[in-house]
Amino acid sequence: MTYRLATAEDVPEMCRIRDLQLTDEGDETAVDIDKEMEEFFRRKLEDGSLVQFMLEEDGKTIATAGILFIELTPSFSCRTGVRGYVTDMYTSPEYRGRGIATAMLGKLRDIAAERNVTRLMLGASIYGRPVYKKFGFMDLEDWMYMDLDI
Repeated sequence: MTYRLATAEDVPEMCRIRDLQLTDEGDETAVDIDKEMEEFFRRKLEDGSLVQFMLEEDGKTIATAGILFIELTPSFSCRTGVRGYVTDMYTSPEYRGRGIATAMLGKLRDIAAERNVTRLMLGASIYGRPVYKKFGFMDLEDWMYMDLDI
C-alpha cells in the first residue's frame, strides 16, 4: 500500500470516491453535483487550502482522507482562526477494520501541526464516529445549522 498526496490529476478519482462516500453514508443523490465537486477539488488543491491523501494498492485507490483549512475569526480557543476540517474520509469496504482510517487521521494531524493549526473538526458518520472518538475527537454541542431554500 502506498500513501501519497493528491494532485490535480487525481480530481476525477477524488470525485468518484466522494460519490461512493456520500452514497455509503446514505446521502440521497437528488441532484447532480459532479461539476461543482470537480471545481471545488481543483480550486482547493490549487490554492493549498485542501490537502488530500490517497492510499493505493496495485494502482487502485482504496482510501482517501483530506483536510480543508478554513480561516474564521480568531478566538480564545483558536488564536489564528485557522481550523482544520477533516473531510473525505473513506476506506473501501473490503479494507475496513485494518487501521487505515486511524493512519490517515495521523497523517492529517501531522499536516495540521506543520501549519500550526490547533483545532481539527469534522462531521462524523455513524461508521466513523467510533474511530474518531478513539483517535481523540470530542463532541461539540454548540454547533447549529440551517438549510436555506435557494
